[in-house]
Amino acid sequence: MFILYLKTAKNNIWASVLNVGLCKVDIKNKTAIVFNTTNGLAVNKIKSIAEDNEGNILIGTLGEGLQVFKGEKFISYSKTNGLVNSQIWAICQDNNLNYWFGTNEGLTIYNPNETTLEKKFKNIPLIEGSPVSSVRSIAKDKNGNLWIGIWGGRVVKYTATTGKFSAQPQLFEFVYPYKLFVY
Repeated sequence: MFILYLKTAKNNIWASVLNVGLCKVDIKNKTAIVFNTTNGLAVNKIKSIAEDNEGNILIGTLGEGLQVFKGEKFISYSKTNGLVNSQIWAICQDNNLNYWFGTNEGLTIYNPNETTLEKKFKNIPLIEGSPVSSVRSIAKDKNGNLWIGIWGGRVVKYTATTGKFSAQPQLFEFVYPYKLFVY
């Protein structure tokens, strides 16, 4: 059973397979490769998939952090590298080319242009004084604002022009029945 999928700029399809790993389908050549813990993937439980501007595949995992596939092998980033938590449920790139990762313990913003590892990762465990735990989705709108969905029905907006977060209580009741949970 496929859970998530991504069609890339190179016309490949990457799909997570329930507790089995990832499947890369080359549409042009009609071939498929399965990646799992036996051939380089850190864990078989995938929660999010995205592609960066260089064509690398970013894979959010359940418990093993971020896996980045750069064409030949996986590179791992976890809590020990600077992520706020090693369960990555959501991945989004903002207009400044920073990556936002939604985790069980808040947000991590990764700036690839920073020169030191300590500055590359910025963790946000609180927004407006409230814990930001269990981030399940992040989406960018046409204005570059980010909409952050949190388990239990909370929605927070990050306004790109001001760099400010604001809760969106008018959306709580609408979102709550769905709880922003991705299987």
